[in-house]
Amino acid sequence: MKLVSLDEAGEAWDAFFGEAKDSVFKCEVLQDYTAVDMGPSLQAWYDGDKDLSIKLMVEAERTNEWMKAYLARALHRARVHIVHKPYSPYLQWEIECYRRGHKGEDIFLSSSEELGDIKVPDGDFWIFDDSSVVEYAYEGPHGSPVGGYIYPPGSDITHFRLVRDEALKHGELVVQV
Repeated sequence: MKLVSLDEAGEAWDAFFGEAKDSVFKCEVLQDYTAVDMGPSLQAWYDGDKDLSIKLMVEAERTNEWMKAYLARALHRARVHIVHKPYSPYLQWEIECYRRGHKGEDIFLSSSEELGDIKVPDGDFWIFDDSSVVEYAYEGPHGSPVGGYIYPPGSDITHFRLVRDEALKHGELVVQV
C-alpha cells in the first residue's frame, strides 16, 4: 500500500464519511497526540491545573464545528484507544476529554497486553461501513501526522476488522451513547 499525503488521506476520509450509511469506527494506537492536540486545555493539564483544563475542554467541545458535523450524521460511532499502562499524562487528559465531551460515540479503552500476538497497525485507522479504511501515518513521539493509506471498498481490510473486534472484545467501555 502506498503512503499518500495527509491532504489525500483527509480527502478520502471525507469521501468515505460522506458515503457512510451505517457506521464509523476509529482505532487510536498512539499514546501521545500532543502534536495535534496541544492547546490551552492540554497545556493547563500539563501545568497541573486540572480544573482549568476541564473547563477549557468542555468549552472547546461545545464550540468544535468539526465535532458537531461529525455527530450530526445518524451513524453508529465507536472508537477504541489501545493503551499502554501506566497512562501517560496525555492519555490521562484524553480519557478525561472522552468522559466530558465525546457524547455520541461508544468509546472503549483496550490494553495492548490483552491483544496478545495481534499485530496492531502503527497508525490510527477508521473503518467506514465495514468496507473501507483510512489508516493514518505518524512520525515522532507526539503524533505528528504525515499521511495515510487508503483502502477503498473492495480492498482486503480483514486485519483491520480483526484488530477492531479483538480490541472491542477486551475493551473497557468508558463512554456509551
